[in-house]
Amino acid sequence: MAIGDSYAAGVGVFPPVPGDESCVRSGADYAHLLAWREAWDLTDTTCSGATLIKGVWPGTGSPGRGGFWESADPGKIPAMIDEVTPETKYMTFQMGGNDSGLSITFIDCANDQTGVPNPGNDTHPCQDRHNAGNPRYPIDFGVMSGAIKSALVEIHDRATKAKVLVLGYPAILPEDSTACADNENPKPRDTGVGPVTQADITWLRDQLKQMNTSIKNTAEALAAADPSFQVAYTDTYSPFEGHDACQTRGKRVFGVDAPIYLPDDLARWAAGHPNAIGHYQIAGLLQQTFPTAFPQS
Repeated sequence: MAIGDSYAAGVGVFPPVPGDESCVRSGADYAHLLAWREAWDLTDTTCSGATLIKGVWPGTGSPGRGGFWESADPGKIPAMIDEVTPETKYMTFQMGGNDSGLSITFIDCANDQTGVPNPGNDTHPCQDRHNAGNPRYPIDFGVMSGAIKSALVEIHDRATKAKVLVLGYPAILPEDSTACADNENPKPRDTGVGPVTQADITWLRDQLKQMNTSIKNTAEALAAADPSFQVAYTDTYSPFEGHDACQTRGKRVFGVDAPIYLPDDLARWAAGHPNAIGHYQIAGLLQQTFPTAFPQS
């Protein structure tokens, strides 16, 4: 079983699952590839834009999309948790990015440089707006961690024998921000990260690392607290280093053609997400990780 947001669903990766416009799943996301390699039956509940928070986005009065506890598209797809059964044997879980506020922050940075005309690469208008305390969606890894913990505990209650790999998020920005030298907008498709300044790229990259650390700590704390809970963290960040959106070759994620989220343009919706090569790499990583993380399986 696969539970996850757009990073797990394979948004932008061909071929799309027929009749699945609500969640924009790919038939070649890493869960499908892993299930095919292992000859496993697959329940793919991944959904683009899915959240763990019930009701509203943290720190705002805006409604969340739902997905885990509540259907992201009532009447068409069930809530993810309602598809977990005692028969679930292996599970991948990749959620939290939307609940942390970081995904919306990244979109805001790519779409809106906060009114600064032609910002220099040594400026960080996006970080400044967040530090000023008035972002549209605040970054809160504590809220995210609590939501992940609640979700994993409920999964364990419903599928006590399931072996759960909790995935972090891949590297989408380079260690050397000068690799994103072309930060003008508009720009050719699938190159760089839009108009984000190099200083803001560094800030966003470090925020992503902090988010992964929070996810890792949450999963490992649950495993330590209850030996019967077979849950382990999987690092997808390291395998993607050097294959980020600003590389000219060997890219494992889509570049960012800002502005993001224009209607009927899946290439833009996929900005900063794993491409087909990225999903292939993650599938191979999971195939190796399941037997090492759970050697008694």
